[in-house]
Amino acid sequence: MIGLNTFVKNEYMRIRVLSQVLLMILALEGEAQEVHTYSGSVKNNVGEPQIGVQFIEPLENKTIALSNEDGDFIFTSSSKMVIARHIGYEDATLSYGDEYNTVVLKNVRKMVN
Repeated sequence: MIGLNTFVKNEYMRIRVLSQVLLMILALEGEAQEVHTYSGSVKNNVGEPQIGVQFIEPLENKTIALSNEDGDFIFTSSSKMVIARHIGYEDATLSYGDEYNTVVLKNVRKMVN
C-alpha cells in the first residue's frame, strides 16, 4: 500500500518538474531573435530607381531580398544591419530603426592603371 508521504513527495516532484519545464520554455522564448521589417526604395546617384538590388544579411552572407522594378523593397530580417549590393555600385548599409529607407547607391570609381 502506498503511504501518504510517498504520494506527497511524488506530487511535489511533478509540480517541480513542470515548473522547471515552464521556466526553460520561457527562457528560450526570451532568447529568440527579434524580427525587423525593412522597407524603402533604392536609387542611383542621379535618382533613377535600381532594379534587382540584393539585400544581404552580413553574418550569413546570404541574399534575403531584391528590389522590384520600381526600386522598392520590403522584407523582414533578424539582423539589425543589412547590406544593399548592386553590380557597378558601392555597397550601402541599412540599419534597423528608420521607418522608411531611401538607399542611394554610388557608382564604383574606375581604377586607372
